[in-house]
Amino acid sequence: MLKIKNEKGITLIVLILTMLLLIIIAAISIDYAYDGIMYSKERRMLTEVEEVQQAVMEKYTELTQLKIENNEDSYDDFAETISTSDLSKYSDILKHTYDNTEDIEPSKRYYTISADQMKKLDIEIKNGIPDDRKEMDILKNSNGNYVLYIVNFYYGEVLNIYYSEDFKIEHSNQLLYTIGRTSEIDLSTALGTLNWNDSISLDEKDGLEISVDSEYNRDGRGIITFNILNKSNSTKILDNIDIYSEDKIEEAKMYSSNYTNNYKVDGEENNITVSLSDYGKNNYSGIGPGRSANIKIVIYYDEAPSGNISILNYNCK
Repeated sequence: MLKIKNEKGITLIVLILTMLLLIIIAAISIDYAYDGIMYSKERRMLTEVEEVQQAVMEKYTELTQLKIENNEDSYDDFAETISTSDLSKYSDILKHTYDNTEDIEPSKRYYTISADQMKKLDIEIKNGIPDDRKEMDILKNSNGNYVLYIVNFYYGEVLNIYYSEDFKIEHSNQLLYTIGRTSEIDLSTALGTLNWNDSISLDEKDGLEISVDSEYNRDGRGIITFNILNKSNSTKILDNIDIYSEDKIEEAKMYSSNYTNNYKVDGEENNITVSLSDYGKNNYSGIGPGRSANIKIVIYYDEAPSGNISILNYNCK
C-alpha cells in the first residue's frame, strides 16, 4: 500500500507541473499570436499610407506632363481643398501649413480624400474606420463623406486621419504619415540647367572649367557626363555634385572615366548627391593642374523623362 501511495503522489506532482507548463506555453502562444495579428494589421495600415503616397505622386506627375498641375479644377474629381481652419488642426504634423489658400498654387495646397475619391485614384481601402472613431468629430468633406487622408500632391505628403486620434498605430506607436520631399528646390540658384540630349558649359568655379553633356537612352537610362579641366595651379578634389531632376528618379550610379563602377550616390525622388570623396584613391585622387577628368552619372527612370536636369552645386576640397 505504501508503494501505491508514493506512486499516486508522484503522478499528482507531475500532473500539476504539466498543467503549469501548458499554461505558460499557452500564455506565450497567445502573446505571440496577438503580436502577430497586431503586426499584420499595422503592416496593412502602413502599406496603405505608402500606396496613397505613390498614387498622389503619380497623379502629380501625370498632371505636370499635361501641364495642368496648377489649374484650379485639376484635382476636383479625386480630391477636395481643405479649409485653412480645418488644416490648422493638423499643423503639428504637416510640414507645409499656410494661412490663405488663395496665395498657394493649386499643386502645393492640401487636399482631403474620401473612400470614394480614393477609388478614383485606383486605391482600394482595406481598413475601415473604427467604430469608436465614427462617434468622434472626424473631418468630413462637402458631400458629407468621411475624410480618410489629407494629402499634398506637390510634396507627396500623406496623413491618415481616420484610424486614431493621434494619427499613430496603437501597438508600435508609429505615425501614419509620410512625405516625399520636405523642401522646395530653388532652381534660380542652379549653376546650370539643360535638356536631355543637350550640352551646357558652367561658369568657371574654383579653377575648374566644366561642360556637361546629357544623353537619354530608350532603355530607361539617362547619362550625364561632366567634362572637367583643372585650370588652377593646384590639385583639385571634387567633394560632391548636387543634381536635381524634374522627373522622379528611381536609381542613380556614378562611373569613373574608364567606366569602372566605383561610386557612392545618395538620392531621394528628384535629388542626387554624388560623393566623389568616397570614390577610391585608385580611381579618383583628384585632378592635377592642367589635367582633365571625365565623370559619368547614370540615372534610371521608370518612364522617359520629360523635364530638365539642373546642376545645383559642386564643391572642392
